[in-house]
Parts: sequence; C-alpha cells; structure tokens
Amino acid sequence: MNKECIMGIPNLSTQSFTEYLTMRIFGPFWNGNITCPDGVSGKGIINYARTDANYDVNNDWSRVLGRGIATMRLSYFAQHTLWEVNGKEDTQDLRHNSKVGNWVNMENIRYNNPASSWYGKGLTLYAPEDVMDSNGNILIAKGQLLCNDTIRSWFDFPLYKIYYHDVFAESNLASTEFRGATKGSNGNMYLFRLAETYLLRAEAKLYQNRPKEAAEDVNIVRRRANCSEYYTTVNIGDIVNERARELFLEEWRKVELTRISMCLANAGIPDEWGNVYSSDWDKQSGTTSDGGSYWYQRIIHYSYYNRGYTISSGSASAINYTMDKRNVFWPIPNEAITANNKAKLAQNYGYDGYDPSVEMWDNWEDAVADESKIK
Repeated sequence: MNKECIMGIPNLSTQSFTEYLTMRIFGPFWNGNITCPDGVSGKGIINYARTDANYDVNNDWSRVLGRGIATMRLSYFAQHTLWEVNGKEDTQDLRHNSKVGNWVNMENIRYNNPASSWYGKGLTLYAPEDVMDSNGNILIAKGQLLCNDTIRSWFDFPLYKIYYHDVFAESNLASTEFRGATKGSNGNMYLFRLAETYLLRAEAKLYQNRPKEAAEDVNIVRRRANCSEYYTTVNIGDIVNERARELFLEEWRKVELTRISMCLANAGIPDEWGNVYSSDWDKQSGTTSDGGSYWYQRIIHYSYYNRGYTISSGSASAINYTMDKRNVFWPIPNEAITANNKAKLAQNYGYDGYDPSVEMWDNWEDAVADESKIK
C-alpha cells in the first residue's frame, strides 16, 4: 500500500497511455556537445547500442540516464544554492545525494570514447592541462572549455525524479533512445502527495505568525529525506525552497508561486528579503528590481532573468532573458476572448485589451447565478 499518494495519475493502459519522456526532456544533452580532454576527435560520450562492437555495459549512459536533449534544465540555484540550509550544503539529503544515485553530477558520468586516454574517467568541464599535436602546437589549452553548450549539455539533475524504465527501448538491443515512459512502461505519476500536505500546513501556520510550528512541519519532510540540517524557524522562502526540493515535477510551480504571492500579500507577512507586498501585487509592470509580486522577486533573485546580459546556447542566437512583473499572469488568448460570445472575457493586466471595467466574479455564488442567465 502506498501511504504517500493522495492523488495519482495512472498511466498504464495501452488504450489511453500517454508517453512521459522525462529523461529526454529534463536530462542533459550529454552525447552531443562534450569533447575529450586529450583532443581525440569525435564525441567524448557516445550513445552506443548494445549490439555495437564497442559497447561497454559499465559505460552505457543511455540506459542509465536516458538520451536527454535538455528541452528544460535546472538553474544554478536549483542545482546548488537551493540545497543550502542554515548556511551550509546538506550533503546527507537523499534527494541531492550522488553517492546513492538519486542525484547526478556531470562529473559522475564517464567518457566512453575508446580512442581517448580518458576512457572510463569522469567528465571534466575544463581541460586540466595543455595538449600538443604532433608538430608541437597547442591542440587544447589548459583551462579550455570542453563543452560548447553549457546550457543544454552541462548541468546536474535529480535522476530519481526523471527516471522511468523504458520497456520498449529495453526490449530492442539496437535501441539508443532511452527516453522515459514509452509504450509498455509504467508511466504512473504523483499529482498530490503526503509531503505536500505538510508543506501546505507549514505555509498556513506561517501566515498565522507561527513560524516555529511551521518549521516543524517542514522538518517532517526533511527527516524523511534523511537530512542533517533542520529549521528552528522558517520564512516563506524556506517553505517554498522545500517545495522545490521535494516536489520537483509534481507541483505546478508557476501556479503555486502565483497562489503564494496572493496569500503572502493578503497575510502581510514579509518574504525572505523583508518585502511586504501591497494589494496591487498583480497590477504592476516593468522590469525594475523593486515591487511586483513574490513570484517576480524569486524570478529576479534566483534565475537568469533581468540580469542585463545575454546568454548563448551553442550555435543559437544569444538571448537576453527578461521577465516583466505583469507576467505573474500570462495573457488570455485573443481567440478565447472573441469566442466567448455570452459575455466579455477579461484580459489580464498589462496586455492589449485589458479593461479594468470588465466585471469579474470574486466568489462562486455569483458565478453559479450567472449561469442561470445563459440561454
């Protein structure tokens, strides 16, 4: 009996099965952009089929990690700073522990190009020494970057969260595409789990000015993860960080941070930086560092957005990552507004078509009453 699951998403039926390609989407593109430190041509890590003459079961990274392409990736904060509690990294936390295999650091992966002297050794992001060609010219300089796309191909990640046994690929010895829950696999997912109830209760206690009691609810989750660091008191940032550690790929993060923004503003409780939010937390625009919502403040403190510099991903054009305060809500598509012919559908603040005079329900009774008017 699974005492953790409160609400799950069954995904086993061959009739209604939905592929859940987590290893492909969330895993690093390890077999595409990493080169060997000794200058050997070709990829540093090769995606071998089990029928290949050079196949080595001890360096079969496709079956272990999946064949990722990093459609999405963790930020530096999610990989590193998030795991610091009481000013120190909690290396005992099973959710961030590479020794037990739950968490993968890129250095845990080993080169498997048989032509390289680094075969079987752990990956390195920078060349440890100069490498000369036959004419004495420097082929690779000490300190040279050995990955040409550190956004998609070099980041640490929680393997235990994205791994699914790919039954279809496992049954085909020639396969090099282990992607996640494909046909025939167990693709069951958590939607709501016991740990989240403790974190929701911790949040409610914080809004009631009971931070020490809230800390104990957070610590219940941390004890289960075998952590060494615990809280004596918490702020909203501590609770939201614990949600990120525990509920990766379970919570709807954007939606939850928007909800918390509203709750925090209504409660008048300061965030981890001392900000207290006004009633117009959802009616602001711009990209300055002040104001906005709690969601916006976390975006500019913990991510790449609004840093004032561009980031390049491989051969792709450089991108200046920006986020506006109004983006706490996305715009309502115009086609949805025009299709709603029974009443005017309100556009969200800050977008073309926004009209504050459009009537909006603020309770379910009015919504039900309005339904009776529709013929």
